[in-house]
Order: sequence, then C-alpha cells, then structure tokens
Amino acid sequence: MTRHYEAAGAIDGDAATFWNDDTADQQPDTLTITTPAKVTVAGVAVTSHVDGIISEYQVQTWNGSAWVTQGKVSASTAMTRTISFADPVTTTKVRVVVTGVVNQSSRIAEVKPAV
Repeated sequence: MTRHYEAAGAIDGDAATFWNDDTADQQPDTLTITTPAKVTVAGVAVTSHVDGIISEYQVQTWNGSAWVTQGKVSASTAMTRTISFADPVTTTKVRVVVTGVVNQSSRIAEVKPAV
C-alpha cells in the first residue's frame, strides 16, 4: 500500500487512505490539521491504520498563542478512540502528537470531530 505523508490522507473520509509519519521507530510524530475558519469541536475520533496503530498520544488544540492538551491516550490497541474535551473548543488547529506506536510507524487513517 502506498504511504502518504500528507495530512490530507487523515481527513478525507476514506479509512483506506491515511497519513504516515516519515520517521520509523522515532517518536514523537505530529499530525496537524488546520481549518480555513474557526470551528467548534467537543472532541475528536482518531482512527489508526491496522499496520501502524498509535498507542500513546495527545490531542491538542490551538488557542491563538499556544497548544492546549485536551486529552491523552495511553497503552491503547484500539483502532478508533474518541477523545471528548472537557468543554467545547473553538479553534483553527487540532493536532495529534504521537509518542508511542504498536508497529514501527505512526499511521492515522482518520481524524473527525466527535460529539
């Protein structure tokens, strides 16, 4: 399967495509999603790819001057995890910072807003 290093592979609505980091066995890896206008999100659902499950990561949002950690996942083997924020956040940027993987590389199939 072709590996894609562009973030667009993680937000195209197709779980068969995905973002792939370009540094096998080296974390942290960061996937940043930027929207053209502010959006309000109450959380995100992060779906890994079967041959690159992310096991430890943080979901962060941009508050205009700094990144704010909205949730952390540890020791996960789940393909999809939903991270609910304590309060809805209005932002133009969401990022996933991967600090651990089950296999060699960080692979994210989809990042979607969650209710």
